Amino acid sequence: MNWFRKNLSNIIFIFLLGLLFFPPTGKPIKIFIQQMLATSPQIKSENDYKQIHFTDWEIQAKNQNFIKPLENLNKPVVINFWATWCPPCIAEMPFFANLYHEMQREVDFYFISNESWEEIQGFETKREFKLPYFRYFKEHPQWPINSIPRTIVINKKGEIILDETGIAKWDSKSFKNHLKNLSNSHN
Repeated sequence: MNWFRKNLSNIIFIFLLGLLFFPPTGKPIKIFIQQMLATSPQIKSENDYKQIHFTDWEIQAKNQNFIKPLENLNKPVVINFWATWCPPCIAEMPFFANLYHEMQREVDFYFISNESWEEIQGFETKREFKLPYFRYFKEHPQWPINSIPRTIVINKKGEIILDETGIAKWDSKSFKNHLKNLSNSHN
């Protein structure tokens, strides 16, 4: 009994660690922890903006039509590369859902995966995130996807103002205000 009391904290720690690595409990726990640790994304300074190239890049919409999201930049653009199996991607989806539903008229959103439509539809049904999902078959030459989630924000001038890998709190007040300012700018 004395040994048990002496090692109780170690036993609890090992048990909790085991929950993280056990698939049915590990993924929800990882998602919850990542949501708790998410911070607001940081916009680059204007000196660090990069002009986009290759505006003829295509992605596929749900209706199987191909579109060129960078061809006519009448609004700021938010592009998120994600996957249904990725815990950080899933963790940031509630933040994106809030942002999208508040700002979908002022900003163009593209949630892009290279998975099948069946996998994307299954995710959408299970998680109930009603977002504009797309597929890509060829990476944009300017943005090789080495890690996900990855989010790129482009202003109306065609400049990349944010290129962030990893989870962020996309519905933060400061980020929403920045998008509103981009939307209201005349360039």
